[in-house]
Amino acid sequence: MLDPAHQDLIRSSFQRLRCRPEALALDFYGILFRDQPSLRRLFPTDMDAQAAKLSKMLVRLVRSVDDLSRMEAQLRDLGRYHVRRGTEDGQYAMVGAALLEALERQTRGWTDDHRAAWTEVFRAVAATMIAGARDMPAMPRARSA
Repeated sequence: MLDPAHQDLIRSSFQRLRCRPEALALDFYGILFRDQPSLRRLFPTDMDAQAAKLSKMLVRLVRSVDDLSRMEAQLRDLGRYHVRRGTEDGQYAMVGAALLEALERQTRGWTDDHRAAWTEVFRAVAATMIAGARDMPAMPRARSA
């Protein structure tokens, strides 16, 4: 369970976004691909649908922040999906860094406390996704084009 003060910070920061969640997601992907261009190949050319999926997941995450176990099955499934697409455990840190930068850029009144709260929630999400990926039977990873 996340620290209750961090739960409040997650909720309040999301309410203070300068943009819609979809725009936050597009900003995140822009940062991710700027910093990690090799990851671009893992995503579709048109990122609008992908950004919509991520924004819905972020909204659900914020709504479930007081009890992330409500999202456990979905996050484990997402981890299995990502490993089939070629995602490696070490890439979660890159994703987390890009998400934090996007949140910092798009949240009014961003503080180090917000960063700590989002870092805590992202680590919990990543750990659940990685656990889901490890539950999979061994199978070939997706090959790059």
